[in-house]
Amino acid sequence: MKQAHIVEKQTIHSGKYLALELLKYQHDDGRILTWESAVRTNSTPAVMILPEIKPDNEIVVIRQFRPPTGRYMWETPAGLIDPGEDPADAALRELEEETGYTGKLTRILPPSYSTAGLTGESVYMAFVEINGNDYPPERQLVTDFDDSESIAACRIRKSELNAFLLQKIAEGDGVDSKLLLYSELMQ
Repeated sequence: MKQAHIVEKQTIHSGKYLALELLKYQHDDGRILTWESAVRTNSTPAVMILPEIKPDNEIVVIRQFRPPTGRYMWETPAGLIDPGEDPADAALRELEEETGYTGKLTRILPPSYSTAGLTGESVYMAFVEINGNDYPPERQLVTDFDDSESIAACRIRKSELNAFLLQKIAEGDGVDSKLLLYSELMQ
């Protein structure tokens, strides 16, 4: 049996950050089919960070407005990996930029795909341990996110994360599917 593969890519539209491509691919049975795909114009992978505060048993989540959804979203810190940057370094940089926290990288997973029906963007998932003794809840944190971002960081006890996210959905916010899945698995 033949394996499916891309035979042609055509850019339909290209903007500052994203492009829409029409992909022609050969199906397993030999037919030539098409698929529309969104791609980043800089083609860099992303990193998603799961920051855990020890020994407090909390994780850090963020809330930010995401124009494609038209709502505020609860997510973990994340961002694009700069060209030539190591994914581990990008994870620690993005964590500090978006939340003000620093920590120790404990694990990074190989690249995976979260929305493969829409885009070929790969995402590294990074796990970071934050020393809670360095960050009492009253400590003021300094962030450095992009001008287009407005991010609020929040500490949530892992045991309360699922109920917290479900409440936020009921209130009209959105939740990143990976974070919601993580919260369900923590039950």
